[in-house]
Amino acid sequence: VWLGHSPLQVRLTFVATDSYMGAISTGEHARHQHIRDFYKPWSEIRVRKFDGLLVTGVNLLGADVTKEGLWPEIEEICAWSDQNVLSTFFLCWSGFAALKHFHGIESHSGNSKLLGVFDHYKINDRSDLLFGMPDIFPVPVGRWQRLAAASVEGRELELISSSVEGEAFLLADNCMYGKARSFPRRVYMLNHPEYDTATMKVEY
Repeated sequence: VWLGHSPLQVRLTFVATDSYMGAISTGEHARHQHIRDFYKPWSEIRVRKFDGLLVTGVNLLGADVTKEGLWPEIEEICAWSDQNVLSTFFLCWSGFAALKHFHGIESHSGNSKLLGVFDHYKINDRSDLLFGMPDIFPVPVGRWQRLAAASVEGRELELISSSVEGEAFLLADNCMYGKARSFPRRVYMLNHPEYDTATMKVEY
């Protein structure tokens, strides 16, 4: 919706990792057909440069993000984005993976899934990512990974928002572009404000 209302001409490129594209190459599921029709493999677009990159999450349960099978591909994408993308947004699991890659921050898997809608608080917001939002606002949380807000202290990161139950929620690199309304080099969103009204019920 936001992109549709932008005065800028936006061209979207949908991408999946080479391993994922290979895994679905013979699939018959309708969703797989959509991906085969509209997504490009990572190796095909890595020679290009982009203004923005959105890396979505994936439902992985390991306690250590570096032990997941797709970690080498994620590391490669993170390293590539540092030189070829103006600003990158990491969502959910990819946020934890990117925080490990760029800042060495360790997350861990909890004994149970953190699931619910919790009050979140503005901490800092130099980049205006929460412009227009109240100081306290509800956000859906549905994840196994944990990252305490204290883990980012002393790092080149801005903790923009967190909650008591859901811990760190929204973070950004301190490196900013522009002067008036700056925007960060990288943003990490660990919870799910994008959930529809029934998503939490289905996940539960």
